Amino acid sequence: MLRRSLISLMAAICLLFPVYSAESGVGADTDGVLPRIYTEEEQELVPADALALEDEDTAMAYLFLTSYSLMMEGKGEGGLLCFSDQGEYIAGFRMEGTPEDFFMDIPASTLFVPYALPTQLCAALFAGLDDVESVSRLKEYYDNGGLSCMLVTVLQIEEETVSEDPVYSLARRRIERSAAASGLDIGPFYEAYASRGITETDLVNSFLQGKKTANDIALDAIRIIKENSETVPAMAKAMPVFGIIGIVLGMIAIAVAVAGMIIARKASAEKNDAVDSDSLDDAGSDENEEN
Repeated sequence: MLRRSLISLMAAICLLFPVYSAESGVGADTDGVLPRIYTEEEQELVPADALALEDEDTAMAYLFLTSYSLMMEGKGEGGLLCFSDQGEYIAGFRMEGTPEDFFMDIPASTLFVPYALPTQLCAALFAGLDDVESVSRLKEYYDNGGLSCMLVTVLQIEEETVSEDPVYSLARRRIERSAAASGLDIGPFYEAYASRGITETDLVNSFLQGKKTANDIALDAIRIIKENSETVPAMAKAMPVFGIIGIVLGMIAIAVAVAGMIIARKASAEKNDAVDSDSLDDAGSDENEEN
């Protein structure tokens, strides 16, 4: 089953990321190649104990698939190395954030997973990692009769990590690359869609079902950001009016409070005067009675 999953992943890469030509280095966009609908709960792969799998080949396939998936997501440190069927180095990919000397002094806990594959599939795997240079080298190797290669995933992870579904991850990366190519930062890109109630999963499903290309999604994000920015000045223009109204209301409230205090004090003073007057009248009456 895992071997079939690995083959499905490679087929998805071939469809979503066509092998880059040595001349252009550009992959074609796709429409609806994988009519799969994802939900928020389906994006994570269920962890498995590779040592408990049915045989060594299945375990290697599982580890290779998982390592490659994590590389696509940019999780951990390491990369993907490619050797010819004679053991000669052909090409390599180093993950972003991985030290330049990583492969010269590899940590002891690093996971190595070798896997032999046809050259064209190897090129597709490097294309999925946006490594145009390695794809070009593999194309040259294939043109010279090299039909197979040995790929080695080299991955170092320091903390617990959860991997996305591989096909979902490929589609998400394709969308994010288009957004970046359009001059959008990833954070504001997703925030723009979130302001319209559209999630990352909605975007991936729209791409996989062929409803929108990655370029369409990027252009729509630019339109939403523009519309949102036009809404802010309109609100800003109304703010001075609201500010003036607030000041007037505040002044009225203060005036009412002061007037209330004055009235209360006046009433209290009149009451005290009345009491004092009554006291004097009573005192006069008492003196008359004594006389």
